Amino acid sequence: MALQNKGLTLKSSTEMRNVVLTSGDTLLISEYNNWFELKRKISNAYAKGLDTKVLENEATLLERELVKKSIAFEDFNKIKNLDWKQVRDGLKEGEAAIEFVHFQSEIDTTNPTIYAAFVVRAESEHPDVVKLCNEKDLKNILGVFQGNNLSFIEKVYGKKSEAKKELYEKIWQPLEPFCKM
Repeated sequence: MALQNKGLTLKSSTEMRNVVLTSGDTLLISEYNNWFELKRKISNAYAKGLDTKVLENEATLLERELVKKSIAFEDFNKIKNLDWKQVRDGLKEGEAAIEFVHFQSEIDTTNPTIYAAFVVRAESEHPDVVKLCNEKDLKNILGVFQGNNLSFIEKVYGKKSEAKKELYEKIWQPLEPFCKM
């Protein structure tokens, strides 16, 4: 299951980074920096719609080496592989965990990539799967990412005087019924 506790993963990732960088082990630090740079390249390639399989395989191999050499990385790897029931059991009443995923549609070849979300609440017997939108819809809203600048943000979200709702309507509005307690 793709569902992970993102806040826990981010916290663990930050702690792991701090442990590795303060370890004094120059080889471990160098390998960590290489892994981190590879993850950045994967993210950039993915944002441009490029195939990331080769980079992902390389990152996986490097991550395995890091896990062998670092207890902090091993703990991070364990957290990263939580299943949805472990996430559910960590939630309090009124909380929800959301994992965004994308997959290839075998039915619609004109819009092959579909975005969805898994929603888990403390009382969930199973994750709810919510279809959000397809890649074409998202690209129409986001366009081509041009960095963190005000014009891009205003293009996507609008201005204070004139908010845009397209992204909200495609991503968050379909999730609202699953997040209200």
